[in-house]
Amino acid sequence: MYMAGRGVPSDGAKAIEWFNKTLAAGDDPNADGAYPRYLAYINLGRCHEKGFGVAQSCEKAAEYYQKALATGFDTEPKPRYYLGMLYLNGQGVSKDASAAAEHIRKAAELGYAPAQLRLGEFYDNGTGVEKNPEEAQRWYKLAAEQGNEQARARLK
Repeated sequence: MYMAGRGVPSDGAKAIEWFNKTLAAGDDPNADGAYPRYLAYINLGRCHEKGFGVAQSCEKAAEYYQKALATGFDTEPKPRYYLGMLYLNGQGVSKDASAAAEHIRKAAELGYAPAQLRLGEFYDNGTGVEKNPEEAQRWYKLAAEQGNEQARARLK
């Protein structure tokens, strides 16, 4: 709510406060379970990555994305994609194109169009994977089918 400014003014500090309250409640055996913690970890990661309500720290963002993945929600692509982008750019983690490709591939396989586009680019350029124009086109097509205009522009 405070992160997106839905119904209230956007306020990074309040967003961080509520995400931390969610994590604290997660230790309560009567709490709703892991999914709220998963969302809090992703959102805390985004806040730290972008410097929204806290000092920017890609190191902390990477930690929160890893914690989100550790909650067991393996069918959720965003923390994988975000972590892959950190590896791609060497932000908060060592720059590692292979690790970037691995995380982004998993997000792409889960149907996340931005990851499908990025994986297509990896195959076009040989970033973290062996260059393969046919595989690039396959991923562009999947992203384009979801309305991704950048992917559509790369289709041949």
